[in-house]
Amino acid sequence: NEFKNKLDQAIEFLFETEANEVHALVIFKIMARMKNVEPAISNCENCQQIPCLNGKRITSENFKAGAVVMNIGSFMIYRLIIVHGGFVLGRRVENVTEPSILLSQDCVYKCV
Repeated sequence: NEFKNKLDQAIEFLFETEANEVHALVIFKIMARMKNVEPAISNCENCQQIPCLNGKRITSENFKAGAVVMNIGSFMIYRLIIVHGGFVLGRRVENVTEPSILLSQDCVYKCV
């Protein structure tokens, strides 16, 4: 495979060639093969994970400072600050500056 399953290389080729019957056939074949190209995957902007942890409980292993989470009991939205002794320390998103202590098992990532 000339493009090594890289979509950007295939698109660059399409814009560099002059139009003629041979190139039209090549372009048609490229388009047919592009269905096998996997799209680029990026980390979630909130939890910084692939796959996204939306709805997953916060643990010390998946903790990401700055991420937005929801307390599943109160539905309050928080931004994670730090993990300390099994607790997640966060700040409420709605204009609250004082830290609030949330039990890890009561919070899930709110990515979307």
